[in-house]
Amino acid sequence: MLSDEHPAWMRYLPANIQLERLRLQSTQQANAACSGTFHKATDLNELHIGNGVAGKVLRLSMAAIGCRQVQAALEEAASDEERVALALELKGHVCEAISSPHANFVVQKCIEVLPATVVPFIIDEVERAGFIWASKHKYGCRVIQRLIEFCPAEQVHTMVNSLFKSFLEVARHAYGTHVFQLLARSGPEKRRQQAWSLMEEHVEALVSHPRGGCGLLAAAMEHGEEEDKIRLAAVLRHSPHLDDGAAAWRAPLVARLREAVDEVNFRVAPTLSEPEQEPEIGAGARFGAAAAL
Repeated sequence: MLSDEHPAWMRYLPANIQLERLRLQSTQQANAACSGTFHKATDLNELHIGNGVAGKVLRLSMAAIGCRQVQAALEEAASDEERVALALELKGHVCEAISSPHANFVVQKCIEVLPATVVPFIIDEVERAGFIWASKHKYGCRVIQRLIEFCPAEQVHTMVNSLFKSFLEVARHAYGTHVFQLLARSGPEKRRQQAWSLMEEHVEALVSHPRGGCGLLAAAMEHGEEEDKIRLAAVLRHSPHLDDGAAAWRAPLVARLREAVDEVNFRVAPTLSEPEQEPEIGAGARFGAAAAL
């Protein structure tokens, strides 16, 4: 009943106990092969994860473990042709994948590892659903950020322009704000400056917003170029909203922004301070006269 690879002591167990132990052992091995082993493995090659992924990319992507298998298969593929073949299984289902807490990571991985010439099928499907919708989606905002990071500027020009046209709607949103935080700190200089110009133009509408708006301004003041931060701080230091901490849950963002603004203003204080007034001649003369007496 037992092979030589099993411990010798198992041979002395009753037959029914031996069978039960063998059944449990085989079940545990099967479970480890499809789940636990994936979490614990340190060498992806030991899992042979490329096997069995083709033809099941969408189904696997929708599961916690399966999405990791697909991502690893995309990374470990022997050629771009293999990666493209796997990624194209998502064609027609990109927005469905974006909406998934698991499959959105597969879409992000596709954007990162695919040749730029293949990514437009993802952009096209997102555009049909709406760039604004995706930017304000809990998982979609991550996909939009990967497109901004990894795609050539001309490839996402239409998408970025759409976001700029809906600046306040996206920038003040809890998830959309992260998209504009990225636009403000990276990418072509012209695009980056356009994001900063919009922040300066709508500073009061942003600073008065409880989460997204204050979050965007605080991130910009912390990570922006010094010249940009000085210019924005000059506008923000006159805002009455920085002293408004009425809502306790909002206070941390307001305090974070106020601290960043104060830090910049402190560094440039000599250029921002009012010119010192000259002492009155009469007062000085009287003081001198008194001293002489």
